[in-house]
Amino acid sequence: MKKTLKWVAIVFCLLGFIGLITGSRDPLTQLFSYTLAAFMFGAGLLLFGGLVTAILDSYHDL
Repeated sequence: MKKTLKWVAIVFCLLGFIGLITGSRDPLTQLFSYTLAAFMFGAGLLLFGGLVTAILDSYHDL
């Protein structure tokens, strides 16, 4: 479960980063692309932060 969440977080962060790069080149959908990229990047960071917290909590319980 934790390994799956880690990969989902990494994929979200990468997709958001790629969206930020490609959004700066496409002026027509720039606002939509930036909004989507920021959302995906933020979601990836939240998932990653939650994963780190879960790992630290599991070590604390040991």
